[in-house]
Amino acid sequence: MQVTTGQSVTFTATVAPQSGSGSPTGTVTFKDGANSIGTANLASGIATLMTAALASGSHSITASYGGDTNFAASVSSAVTVTVSAPAKTATTTTVMPSATQLTTGQALTLNVTVAPSSGSGTPTGTLSFLDGGSQIGTATLVAGAGSFSTTALAVGTHTITVSYSGDANFASSLSATVTIVVMAAAKIATTTSDSASAPQITAGAGVTFSARVAPASGSGTPTGAISFLDSGTQIGMVTLAAGAAQFATTSLTAGTHSIAASYSGDANYSASTSSATTVTVAAAAAGDFSLATSSSILTVAAGSEASLSLTVTPENGFKQMVTFSCAGLPAGAECAFNPQTLTPSGSAVSTMLQVEVHATSDAVSHAAGLSFAPPGIQTPWQPARTQNMAWSAAIFAFIGMFGIFGFAQKQKRLARGCATLAVLAALLITASCAGQVGPKLPPPPNTVSYVVTVTASTANGLTHTQFFTLTVTQ
Repeated sequence: MQVTTGQSVTFTATVAPQSGSGSPTGTVTFKDGANSIGTANLASGIATLMTAALASGSHSITASYGGDTNFAASVSSAVTVTVSAPAKTATTTTVMPSATQLTTGQALTLNVTVAPSSGSGTPTGTLSFLDGGSQIGTATLVAGAGSFSTTALAVGTHTITVSYSGDANFASSLSATVTIVVMAAAKIATTTSDSASAPQITAGAGVTFSARVAPASGSGTPTGAISFLDSGTQIGMVTLAAGAAQFATTSLTAGTHSIAASYSGDANYSASTSSATTVTVAAAAAGDFSLATSSSILTVAAGSEASLSLTVTPENGFKQMVTFSCAGLPAGAECAFNPQTLTPSGSAVSTMLQVEVHATSDAVSHAAGLSFAPPGIQTPWQPARTQNMAWSAAIFAFIGMFGIFGFAQKQKRLARGCATLAVLAALLITASCAGQVGPKLPPPPNTVSYVVTVTASTANGLTHTQFFTLTVTQ
């Protein structure tokens, strides 16, 4: 037996004795498989059940008699009932757009009706709105109608269809294709300006470029992004904020750079590019260092040591390792550095130079052989010289006296001259003897000095020197 979903079916069960006569009484239960679908009382041995509740599919129906005081229970053989879905009424789905041509951002409304292809009735269910097969929206049918609005269609051609899902009574359907053309709206022209925080910088220094975008006419605030170009090559991109953007960089190389700001445009404003701003970048000064000593004079006693400090100050980011050496020391003297090398890292660093003079060095012997006396001070080894001067004066005086007595008779004028000469000689003798009076001063300590050269150098040949005077005392 075949029926459609919702169609009524009447099942009739007849219960009779297998032999003899009589009429069984009681009830008959009708089952769909193991599930009861209803019970009916026997009347003259017949029970009937009517139902429209069978679902689509195949059903195995049996009648089970429960028996009475005179007749035993029994079960009928199964009857197969096939329930199929009823044929749905065909539908027609129609879509009516509010416009077939529009500009970007303009709203499009799609109005849809679903009606039976024949006969009467009101379809229910849902609608799916498709753009080239991709769903862009849904709506629920109300009184056979539904609608959907959007402003999100991009520039280009769109093929719109609407799919009706169907319901229990009405079949699904698909509308005809509606073509919608979306065009770009006429954009407002813009002007872009660009400026630099400094027209001249040194390589490695920072510079900030500022750009501003404004409508060429009217009001409004453009949105989008600014690309900063160095002779056409992009060096940065910044999103506009209130129509302005800034880009900072420290990467410009030495030379001349032409920087322009290029605005990409948005839905309402057209693109534009500024005139170029010229920035000249000078080469950065090479890294270097200066060398200084804590003193220009270092005094050391023979057989001992003394020290002074050396300071290396970096310039222009200098960060190389510096090695030290010294020259000009006397033979047998030594210098040492602690530490032997320095590596500046943004600030000055120092090392200690230590000079040691051994007791057996040349400097010691040189110092032992030196002497000096200030002018006018007699040293212990000067008496012989003074005595010689005194004897010379005495002889000269004797000659003068001889002249006085030997020639007095012959030439009185000559005698008077000799007498004068004798007086002068006497004064000279007195002055010479006066030089012998008073204590004798000891000589000062013996010293010898050397000019020592300190050299600070790097692996790449950068060298600086400093000098100091090394004085060795005995």
